[in-house]
Amino acid sequence: MAKQIKPQMFGIWRRMTEWNHHSECLVSIAKAFGYKDLYEKLNEIKKQHYKIGYLPYDLWEKRNALYKELVQRIKEEEGEDMFNKVMASI
Repeated sequence: MAKQIKPQMFGIWRRMTEWNHHSECLVSIAKAFGYKDLYEKLNEIKKQHYKIGYLPYDLWEKRNALYKELVQRIKEEEGEDMFNKVMASI
């Protein structure tokens, strides 16, 4: 059964991406879909990013791998329509 995501979330994610808040956006998406494992990992990367003051390449690689896992899970578990809505907002 697909998650019920409030329509305004797509706009929020779009603005986060436009404002270069990519880590925050991915954390928010993982939380909205209830993917606790991904939420915790992405949130830890976000915390390290804030602590360092920038996103070093190794953290970017980890975040990118988690991003790929996140969107693949959405596609598989929530369906093509939800996947397309999320992708259009990020």
